[in-house]
Amino acid sequence: IEAKNNPGLLTGQRVKISRKRVRYLIRTVTEPEHLFEPGQRQKAQRMFNTLIRKAAGHLDDALAYTLLIPRRAVRIRLFCLLPLFFAIATLIEAKNNPGLLTGQRVKISRKRVRYLIRTVTLICWNNKALRSFYTSFRGQIPEPA
Repeated sequence: IEAKNNPGLLTGQRVKISRKRVRYLIRTVTEPEHLFEPGQRQKAQRMFNTLIRKAAGHLDDALAYTLLIPRRAVRIRLFCLLPLFFAIATLIEAKNNPGLLTGQRVKISRKRVRYLIRTVTLICWNNKALRSFYTSFRGQIPEPA
Protein backbone atom coordinates (compact mmCIF):
# COMPACT_ATOMS: atom_id res chain seq x y z
CA ILE A 1 0.00 0.00 0.00
CA GLU A 2 1.44 3.37 -0.90
CA ALA A 3 0.58 6.60 0.82
CA LYS A 4 -0.99 9.15 -1.48
CA ASN A 5 -3.76 11.02 0.29
CA ASN A 6 -3.45 8.83 3.35
CA PRO A 7 -3.04 10.94 6.51
CA GLY A 8 -1.80 7.90 8.46
CA LEU A 9 1.32 7.47 6.34
CA LEU A 10 4.08 9.79 5.22
CA THR A 11 4.32 10.66 1.52
CA GLY A 12 6.03 7.88 -0.38
CA GLN A 13 6.03 5.56 2.63
CA ARG A 14 5.13 1.94 1.99
CA VAL A 15 3.53 -0.53 4.34
CA LYS A 16 4.62 -4.15 4.02
CA ILE A 17 1.72 -6.54 4.40
CA SER A 18 1.97 -10.32 3.94
CA ARG A 19 -0.06 -12.04 1.24
CA LYS A 20 -2.32 -13.55 3.87
CA ARG A 21 -2.98 -10.08 5.30
CA VAL A 22 -3.65 -8.71 1.80
CA ARG A 23 -6.28 -11.41 1.27
CA TYR A 24 -7.80 -10.53 4.65
CA LEU A 25 -7.69 -6.85 3.73
CA ILE A 26 -9.48 -7.49 0.45
CA ARG A 27 -12.18 -9.49 2.24
CA THR A 28 -12.77 -6.78 4.85
CA VAL A 29 -12.17 -3.61 2.84
CA THR A 30 -13.17 -3.46 -0.82
CA GLU A 31 -9.94 -1.90 -2.11
CA PRO A 32 -6.70 -1.18 -0.22
CA GLU A 33 -6.72 2.42 -1.52
CA HIS A 34 -10.03 2.99 0.29
CA LEU A 35 -8.75 1.75 3.63
CA PHE A 36 -8.77 5.17 5.28
CA GLU A 37 -12.02 6.46 3.81
CA PRO A 38 -14.70 7.34 6.40
CA GLY A 39 -17.12 4.71 5.09
CA GLN A 40 -14.55 1.95 5.54
CA ARG A 41 -13.36 2.86 9.03
CA GLN A 42 -15.24 0.14 10.89
CA LYS A 43 -13.90 -2.57 8.59
CA ALA A 44 -10.42 -1.08 8.66
CA GLN A 45 -10.48 -0.95 12.47
CA ARG A 46 -11.34 -4.65 12.58
CA MET A 47 -8.37 -5.34 10.31
CA PHE A 48 -6.05 -3.24 12.48
CA ASN A 49 -7.30 -5.01 15.61
CA THR A 50 -6.38 -8.32 13.98
CA LEU A 51 -2.89 -7.00 13.25
CA ILE A 52 -2.64 -5.71 16.84
CA ARG A 53 -3.47 -9.19 18.17
CA LYS A 54 -0.81 -10.67 15.89
CA ALA A 55 1.77 -8.14 17.10
CA ALA A 56 0.86 -8.95 20.71
CA GLY A 57 1.55 -12.60 19.97
CA HIS A 58 5.06 -11.63 18.83
CA LEU A 59 5.52 -9.70 22.07
CA ASP A 60 4.55 -12.86 23.98
CA ASP A 61 7.45 -14.60 22.23
CA ALA A 62 9.76 -11.68 22.95
CA LEU A 63 8.96 -11.87 26.67
CA ALA A 64 9.63 -15.62 26.75
CA TYR A 65 12.96 -15.06 25.00
CA THR A 66 13.92 -12.15 27.27
CA LEU A 67 13.21 -14.17 30.40
CA LEU A 68 15.93 -16.60 29.27
CA ILE A 69 18.52 -13.87 29.86
CA PRO A 70 20.20 -14.51 33.23
CA ARG A 71 18.57 -12.56 36.06
CA ARG A 72 21.90 -11.09 37.14
CA ALA A 73 22.22 -9.37 33.70
CA VAL A 74 19.94 -6.55 34.82
CA ARG A 75 21.07 -3.97 32.25
CA ILE A 76 20.57 -6.34 29.32
CA ARG A 77 17.17 -7.37 30.66
CA LEU A 78 16.10 -3.75 31.03
CA PHE A 79 17.35 -3.01 27.53
CA CYS A 80 14.97 -5.70 26.22
CA LEU A 81 12.09 -5.36 28.68
CA LEU A 82 11.43 -1.63 28.57
CA PRO A 83 10.73 -1.47 24.81
CA LEU A 84 8.62 -4.62 25.14
CA PHE A 85 6.40 -3.03 27.80
CA PHE A 86 6.23 0.25 25.86
CA ALA A 87 5.11 -1.76 22.82
CA ILE A 88 2.34 -3.67 24.61
CA ALA A 89 1.09 -0.43 26.21
CA THR A 90 1.05 1.23 22.77
CA LEU A 91 -0.88 -1.68 21.26
CA ILE A 92 -3.46 -1.31 24.01
CA GLU A 93 -3.79 2.39 23.15
CA ALA A 94 -4.14 1.55 19.43
CA LYS A 95 -6.81 -1.12 19.93
CA ASN A 96 -10.22 0.22 18.87
CA ASN A 97 -8.75 3.73 18.65
CA PRO A 98 -10.42 5.71 15.82
CA GLY A 99 -7.46 8.11 15.82
CA LEU A 100 -5.39 5.35 14.26
CA LEU A 101 -7.44 5.73 11.07
CA THR A 102 -7.50 9.52 10.96
CA GLY A 103 -3.76 10.07 11.12
CA GLN A 104 -3.53 10.94 14.81
CA ARG A 105 -0.50 9.62 16.63
CA VAL A 106 -1.17 6.78 19.02
CA LYS A 107 1.12 7.28 21.99
CA ILE A 108 1.34 6.29 25.62
CA SER A 109 1.41 9.10 28.14
CA ARG A 110 4.56 10.25 29.90
CA LYS A 111 2.96 9.23 33.16
CA ARG A 112 2.50 5.69 31.82
CA VAL A 113 6.13 5.66 30.58
CA ARG A 114 7.40 6.69 34.02
CA TYR A 115 5.22 4.04 35.65
CA LEU A 116 6.55 1.36 33.31
CA ILE A 117 10.18 2.38 33.80
CA ARG A 118 9.79 2.39 37.57
CA THR A 119 7.93 -0.91 37.79
CA VAL A 120 10.01 -2.86 35.27
CA THR A 121 13.23 -1.62 36.88
CA LEU A 122 12.05 -2.88 40.26
CA ILE A 123 10.96 -6.32 39.06
CA CYS A 124 13.37 -7.00 36.18
CA TRP A 125 15.19 -9.72 38.10
CA ASN A 126 12.00 -11.65 38.98
CA ASN A 127 10.59 -13.77 36.13
CA LYS A 128 7.34 -14.58 37.92
CA ALA A 129 6.65 -10.90 38.67
CA LEU A 130 7.48 -9.93 35.07
CA ARG A 131 5.11 -12.55 33.67
CA SER A 132 2.36 -11.40 36.01
CA PHE A 133 2.90 -7.73 35.16
CA TYR A 134 2.95 -8.50 31.43
CA THR A 135 -0.21 -10.60 31.74
CA SER A 136 -2.01 -7.64 33.32
CA PHE A 137 -1.39 -5.76 30.06
CA ARG A 138 -1.78 -8.69 27.70
CA GLY A 139 -5.24 -9.49 29.03
CA GLN A 140 -6.49 -6.25 27.48
CA ILE A 141 -5.77 -7.60 23.98
CA PRO A 142 -7.88 -10.74 23.49
CA GLU A 143 -6.66 -13.72 21.52
CA PRO A 144 -8.22 -14.17 18.07
CA ALA A 145 -11.44 -16.16 18.10
